[in-house]
Amino acid sequence: MKLFTKISKFKIAAVSFAVIFILPSCSIKKMVVKNTVKVMEDSRHVFETEDDLEIAEMSLASNMKLLEVMLEQDPENEKLQLFLAETFSLFALAFVEDKMESFQFTNEEESEYHQTRAVRLYMRARDYAFKTLLGPLEYSSIDQISLSTLKKRLPGLDVKHVRAVFWAAFSWGAAINLNREDMEAISNLPMVNLMMDYVIKNEETYYFGGAHLFKGMFYGGRPKVLGGNRQKSMKSFKRALDISKGNILLNYYYEARTLCIQFQDFKCFKDNLNKIIEAPHDHYRQQRLANSVAKRKAKRLLKHAHEFFLDIDEENLDDEDSEDDTE
Repeated sequence: MKLFTKISKFKIAAVSFAVIFILPSCSIKKMVVKNTVKVMEDSRHVFETEDDLEIAEMSLASNMKLLEVMLEQDPENEKLQLFLAETFSLFALAFVEDKMESFQFTNEEESEYHQTRAVRLYMRARDYAFKTLLGPLEYSSIDQISLSTLKKRLPGLDVKHVRAVFWAAFSWGAAINLNREDMEAISNLPMVNLMMDYVIKNEETYYFGGAHLFKGMFYGGRPKVLGGNRQKSMKSFKRALDISKGNILLNYYYEARTLCIQFQDFKCFKDNLNKIIEAPHDHYRQQRLANSVAKRKAKRLLKHAHEFFLDIDEENLDDEDSEDDTE
């Protein structure tokens, strides 16, 4: 019965998508778009529970274009804009940035290609999220946003805008993180930080405590002279883990990838990655896709531990570090 329900929902979405192109009335097209978006949002668990990463990548890629086509028919649809912001962000993180990391030590040109692609996708996601915020924040364009005005206007937003603020900040911050040599991009980081502060203040549990995860990476991924703070990073990672009840394995990965490497704590690095690798395949089925991505990333990162730590005993690395990068 559940399988029939899932198939039926996607049939409805497919038929609705086809109908968009044959209906003459703009208002009817918008109604079809609205109903289709609802079906897709209601069915998002189908993607989140997928554990075959290739199927997930192909499915998300095709759905991203479908969503953009629908936005052409209803450009003011805020639910659709936010759905696009979230989908582009997660696709960039799970698949494009992951490809960048897989080539990091073997093919510099290929790694840089996927890095550039990931930045572009993150910025696309940011722009979609900001489309829903420009009016409430009284900006006419993203270029008008400044730290001083954002400090004044952000507190005035209704709590219903938490989702948009989070995805705008998440995607913007992710793009900046991949563009660390661009000083203009880096200069925008305080605005991203301010937006994550807003999320924590108004709904800290949103997206499994994702704003706390960002803070953990922010304080843990940079040296002290640039604002790095080990204690603040540890506190933020712990809060993210507490909120998600340890169910989101990417929390452990990013603690290893930022805090543990930055402060050259190999035990922290190894312990966090092994928690991911040793977690059962069906660990928190509701987010099986995200956890499958975390497992692939963790195995690869552990294999390349010697690239990040000056003095480690190779014999201390578990057998998992011999796994192929492309698993």
